[in-house]
Amino acid sequence: MAAILKLLAVCVFLSCFISQGYTQCELSNIQIKQNGTYEIHDISVYSVSIYNDCSCSQHDVYFDMTGFRSTGGLNPDILTEDGLVNKGRLLPKDEESALKFEYAWHNMFMFKPVKSEVTCSKDRKLVL
Repeated sequence: MAAILKLLAVCVFLSCFISQGYTQCELSNIQIKQNGTYEIHDISVYSVSIYNDCSCSQHDVYFDMTGFRSTGGLNPDILTEDGLVNKGRLLPKDEESALKFEYAWHNMFMFKPVKSEVTCSKDRKLVL
């Protein structure tokens, strides 16, 4: 009987822990959607949107920018040349409020998140 009560208590504790948003986010929760929108002088213009689909917040996100090229500059408020996204601030949590930018080059660049910090509450942070 005592073992059953202990097991029940553990289950209740874990369900409270998970329901408060203590789920671990991964870099794969950072959604990057892009498509070719139009062409200028045989160079494609790509539209990119970035958001976080995890229940926890992600910030201080970095992308691997190795090999990235564009005929125009990047908006450093959204993405810097060293890969910092949104000046390190929280990523938007849905596609409607996603960060958006365009770049122009001959090929689509595959943006890849390489680092982020996850915050599920004021006291809990994870570094990915």
